[in-house]
Parts: sequence; structure tokens; C-alpha cells
Amino acid sequence: MSGFALTTEQIAVLDANRRGVRRLKIEALAGTGKTSTLVELAKDMKVRKSRQRTLYVAFNNYVVDEVSIKIGRFADAMTVNSLALRMVGGAYQEKLSETPQRMSLRQAADLLGITSELIYSVEYSTGDGINKEASRTLSREQMAGMVSRAILRFCQSLDRNIDHTYFAEDIFLGPEIGRVPIPDSVTQQLVGYALRYWSDIADPDSRRFRFRHEHYMKLWHLMDPVIPYDTILFDEAQDADPLMRDVVERHPGQVVWCGDRYQAIYGWRGAVNAMQDVVADETLYLTTSFRFDESVAEVANKFLVPLGSRKLVGAAHHSSRVGDIETPDVEIFRRNASLIERFMELANSNVSVRTDVDLGEYERVVEGLLALRRGVRPRHNDLAEFPNFFALTEWLKNTDVEDDEFRLMIRRLLRHNLEELLASLVKARKSKDETMGRLLTTAHKAKGLGFDRVVVNDDFPVFSFRDPRIEPSDLVSSGVSGLKRSTWRGELVQVPRDAAPDLYRDFGNQEIYFYWCCPPLEEWQLAYVAVTRSQRELSHPFGDIEQVVSRDFLASFSQVVDPPVVVEEQFDVTEETPRPNLKGGLSWSETADVSVAGTSYCQKALENVASSIFRADDGWPCMACVVREPDNAYDPNAVLVLINNVKAGYLPKEFAPVVGSSLGSEKFDVPALIVGGYLINGVRASFGLRLFLAWGD
Repeated sequence: MSGFALTTEQIAVLDANRRGVRRLKIEALAGTGKTSTLVELAKDMKVRKSRQRTLYVAFNNYVVDEVSIKIGRFADAMTVNSLALRMVGGAYQEKLSETPQRMSLRQAADLLGITSELIYSVEYSTGDGINKEASRTLSREQMAGMVSRAILRFCQSLDRNIDHTYFAEDIFLGPEIGRVPIPDSVTQQLVGYALRYWSDIADPDSRRFRFRHEHYMKLWHLMDPVIPYDTILFDEAQDADPLMRDVVERHPGQVVWCGDRYQAIYGWRGAVNAMQDVVADETLYLTTSFRFDESVAEVANKFLVPLGSRKLVGAAHHSSRVGDIETPDVEIFRRNASLIERFMELANSNVSVRTDVDLGEYERVVEGLLALRRGVRPRHNDLAEFPNFFALTEWLKNTDVEDDEFRLMIRRLLRHNLEELLASLVKARKSKDETMGRLLTTAHKAKGLGFDRVVVNDDFPVFSFRDPRIEPSDLVSSGVSGLKRSTWRGELVQVPRDAAPDLYRDFGNQEIYFYWCCPPLEEWQLAYVAVTRSQRELSHPFGDIEQVVSRDFLASFSQVVDPPVVVEEQFDVTEETPRPNLKGGLSWSETADVSVAGTSYCQKALENVASSIFRADDGWPCMACVVREPDNAYDPNAVLVLINNVKAGYLPKEFAPVVGSSLGSEKFDVPALIVGGYLINGVRASFGLRLFLAWGD
């Protein structure tokens, strides 16, 4: 018997298993004992069937190590990566540790046999219909980078072969012409280099290129593996990547998917929210927290309820508090750059502090910045691409380049005295005391953990405020925080007078409205992860969230997953930006902004379309077509979404019956926007698709 009293929800899970449910999905909110439930499930299986072979899998080594102690007598426990690596064989295990960990693009070009730059011509049409030709050059380094990114996209896909679609990149020929595709003659050469690269990766005896985790995961998937267990207990299933999901869905035995769809925070690295998409024979829910009481649960519900979740119920036996905390155990940040700044602030104030981020990497970046400033070529691979410090500053000012964590980190570091910063980082890294002091961590690293006293930092971009009538600099000087750039449509809300008295005084006490924009869903879910790490005390910056968020407002964004890279620059309201009426705001009943489901399986189609049209500020505008698919094997109400007569996904299940009943057997063209596709640390993120359905039509 278990060492704790099972809740009625947990008992229902055991009962479903005893009834022989072959595909079971457990929707478990934060702190509701999902892992302990899986342990009890494995134990119950072993007691009833002594020869039962059960496998517990998760993504995090820490979680697996902790669960192994509890589940070891009843099931095997391992990470997804260790399972794949074990099945592909020992030769690849050796290769993982013996290949170079870092390699410049110049070195990669040498190994790929890219001996010279590639000069080619591209044809385009002017606005008056005249065909012209332009000459463009791809450097050796550019081609090596394109090949590397294509291989990573291939490893995240379900494809079995590499073809020209992995090079659906384009060239910017100026604002009047826009972007045009790279010619086929060029992509054919790049495919040849990519096949050479993959052949080397697949060779267990080769040690030329870095062998990454993504590589052996893809090799494993290409084996069409059958996992040798009767039952798979898949923990944290919301973080499954397409490969793992595909392998597990084809498993002939029993599968238990367990996770929290609202903690899906790895879409930027190719994860698909299996808790949202997999088809199960039965779905059960865990909603009662063992981690905190109703006070913390109430904060979590501010994020959950607008997304359509069941409410999280606090533990009656717990005593938690929400408010200011003088000496927290942990501070949780959205961004590494914010964390490092806080680390330096506390260290310089002689506060005992530690962090689980790689300080050595920041040390190397600061050394590279100092080298650039002295006119010396940096040893840091990314900074070595800049010929001098001026080129770096021009790159930081270039608004055509997508902002990512690296650019943001450089900006933050340049605010400090680099010599003093380097000395502090070296001192902190050499500190022997890694277990004492306040922990500074990120929401991604804190996921799955719990702490007594938690402070959530204010760098989570949950709100985006902007008044079209005043300058961002006025807001900053008046101490109003929360300025983030966003291209999401929003609504105007009035600034409370007691929140910004100086600002009201400067504007003659007239009413001031801020333009509020909804963030990408993954940012919202990261904030939910952060606040639910608390076990006793919680301090958070989201106190006024219920004043501006409505369920109807967020419903339009409930499926959106964009890369977690939010530009930290002021939001500029242009003439094209919707300017809602100050009195009424936007009406969300007229047009539904719907995110298309299943786009993770249609990445090539979306990338091909995006590469052929000019990108606007918030994505690639295009036209899509919706049509019923009554012969769909999984959903007779399914509504297929097409672009250029190619499948791009499906309408979400909650929209399909309504739209399908209006369509009949007809097709319907709707405005659409391809989103995502950002370059994040050299890797292109997944594309998504939004439709704008006008109910009046």
C-alpha cells in the first residue's frame, strides 16, 4: 500500500488501468502528484502481473534519477535520450563523447568540401511587370550554416530523406522587391553538401563533425524501433518531440500519457504538446495540489482559467502565503540575461548567491567583447564572425535582424564595466560553495522542482503596454515597467492613477490608456510554471492580471505557440497598427483569430509558402482555404486547411463543427498569417499558421 492516502482522482487512474484502458491520458496540473501517481500505477501493475514489463520515461535526468528510487522495483526508468541512445548501439554512445564540441563555420565548410563562395543569379519581377536579374553571393560560411540548420530541421521532422525543401530560404532584394527564393541550381548543391554531412553523422566510426543528441534521436527514429516493454508510462508528455511521439504512438502495448498541457514550454526546440493532440481511449484529471494551498493555487488559476483549464485546487493541509519575501530561497527569471544582472547585483552587495546557469559561457562572451574592443579577433565562435567592435554595434542596431537571447545578452553585458564584470564572473565561477545561498534560476530550469520561498522576477513578458499618444521614453522615465515589443492585437486599458502619479501630472491629469497586447502562449505558460514552484511563500509581479485579462480575450490565442524570443525594445505603433476606439476598445466578437492545429507535420509546406512572399512585421500574410474532410479517420467533423492546394493543418476541434456546418461541401478562402520561423541561435524555429475567420461571412 502507498505511504500516502490516494485522492479520488488518483484512485480513478488505477481503476482505469485495471479496466484495461489501452491508451490513457492523465491531465495533471502543477503539483498534483502526477509522478507519484505513475509510481502507484507501476506498483499496481507489478502486483497484479509479476511478469509485467513497464517503462517509465521522462525528459529530465533529475526527475528520472529521483523517480528511479521510488519506481525501481516495479519498472525501468530512463530519459527519452538514454532510451534512444541505448537502442542505437554502443558505437554511437562513444561517438557522442569523442566528436568536437565546437566548430566554426569556416571549419565546417572545409570538412564539407565547400571550397569557394557561390555566385549565382536570381530573376525577379518589378512592380511594373518587367523581369530583371540580380547577382548574389553565398560565402562558404553561409553555405555551411545553411547545411547545419537544414540537418537540425531534418532531425526534428518525421521525414526519412533530405531534399531541396530543407533549403526553402530566400534572399532579400530590398523593400520594393521583397524576398525571392534561392534558385534550384543552388539548392541542389546545398542538398549535396547536406547528404555528405548526414552520411558522416550516420557513420558510427566518423569523428569529424559534432555528434549531437538530435542526431542519434533521428537515427533511432529511422530504425522504426519497437520499445520492448508491455506498458510505457510517459511523464511530462507535453514536452514530447515529434519523433518520440511517433514512436510511442506506434507502440503495440499500453501507453499512459501523463503531463500538464499548460506547462508546454519547449515549442521553440521542436516539442509538440502531446497532451493536447494525442488521441486517448480515456482522459482523467489530477487537479488537487500537494505542493501549496489555495493562496498559490489562486495565482496559478489566473493563468489557467483564461486558457480553458479546470481550476487548480490548493491542498487543505498546506499553509502558504503570497506577498513580499525578504530572504527568498530562489529567484526565478525568464531570461538568462536578467538573471546574470541580478547575480552581479547580489554578489556585489555581498549576498550569498548561486546559480545553475553556465557562468563560464558568460565569461567567454565578456572576454570576446573585450578582445573586439582591443581590435583582437575573439576566440568565441559567435563573436569571431565580427571583424571589429563597430561591426558588432551596427549589428545590435540593425532592426532587420531577429532578436534572440544572444543579442539581448550582449546588450545587457555592454551596460557594465566589462573588466569589472569579468573579474566578478571569474570569482563567482571559482567559488567552491555551490549548495549554499540564494539560488537564481530560470523558469525552464525550475520546471519540475519546488522551493519553500520563491520570488518570480518581473522579466516575464506577460503584459505589453503602450499608449499611442505618448513616447516610450516618457514611460521609462516615469518608472512604469512592462514595456515589451509585441505585434499581437490588443485592447486599450486605462492606467490606474495611483500606479503612475508622475506620468499623470506630466500629462495634465488627462486620462492615459495603455495598449495591452497578449503575449505568445508559451510566455504565458512559463509564468504559470514559475508561480507554481512555490511550496510555502510566493512573491510575483502579476498582481493586477485579473484587471485586464478576460477569458474571451485569451481564447483567440489558446493554440498559439511562438518562439520564446520577445524583443525587449519599445513597441512602436505605426500607421498600419489597429488603433481601437479609446472608449470601446476592440470587439472580439466580429473576427476570430484561430491558430491552426497540426502545423508541426506541415512545416515544409509552410516554409515553402513563407519563402515565396514578403514578410510583414508579424509574419507572412497569405490566403488559405478551409474545406470539410468528412472521411477523416479520426474526426468526422475535421476541417482541412490548405495553402496553394497543399495541406497546412486543421482547424482546432472546438472550431471545426461550427465552421464545418456552414461550409457544407464548399471551399472557403480566408485571410491567413504564417507566424514563427524565427532564427534562434542559428536554428529556424517552427512555423505556425493563424486564420482570421469573420463570422459574418
